[in-house]
Amino acid sequence: MTNLAMDFAIIILIIFPLAFTVVWESRRKFSVPILRTRPLSRPSVWDAEIHQLGFRKLGEYEFSSTRGVTTQLDAYLSVDCQTCIIVAAVSTFVVTNRMIVISTRLSPQASIETSNRHVPNIFFWRPQRVSIRAPWKKTVADFVRLHRELCRAANQYGYRAVPESQAEFSDRFAGDIKEFYEDQVDVGRMKMIGTGEYQCTFKWALIAVPIVAWHSSFGLIFRNRPLSDDLIEERVRRHFENLSRQR
Repeated sequence: MTNLAMDFAIIILIIFPLAFTVVWESRRKFSVPILRTRPLSRPSVWDAEIHQLGFRKLGEYEFSSTRGVTTQLDAYLSVDCQTCIIVAAVSTFVVTNRMIVISTRLSPQASIETSNRHVPNIFFWRPQRVSIRAPWKKTVADFVRLHRELCRAANQYGYRAVPESQAEFSDRFAGDIKEFYEDQVDVGRMKMIGTGEYQCTFKWALIAVPIVAWHSSFGLIFRNRPLSDDLIEERVRRHFENLSRQR
């Protein structure tokens, strides 16, 4: 086999699985989740630390919004009701990934989310929804400290924290997911196929599959590069400064 034929065969072996995955993922469907309360189970590894930081547990929930994926949530709320912590266990047929997500709603119509997710964002996030990944953080206290600094940075430009209601948590959570799906529809990455039902588009798959493939192949080399809290805070501060000018 000539070198040209060998190179061509290698390219085909690389491209064909990616092309198949793109087509397959473009048919993936999502639905607005309905949270089901589940009995209290064994506390998560972060439970004690979260309580020590002054958060109270709202409850434990479970839902599935796409095929083959089940998510279990432990939800907590701060004393001032402005900061919500979600400990999530996302399970597929082969693996369970655990993550911690800290979020605060802001007025007018914005939010900040800080998490330890390793996987890069493969969906569209509108500018008012700020998502910060810091997988190098080791403790909940470190996440909460960073998150509150980011909220203070947003507050400098008129974005105030909005208190959460325990009674409305489930509805608010589902409403946030629905709004997120609608954002994908607006930019052509999803289409609505029924009430509360959405399907990914070919455009989304073309964007998402290469990102996931790169992360799966080289993520261990390039991920977890720590950024200083000051640098993250400065980026978020500038982001909200720009948003405030557009209001």
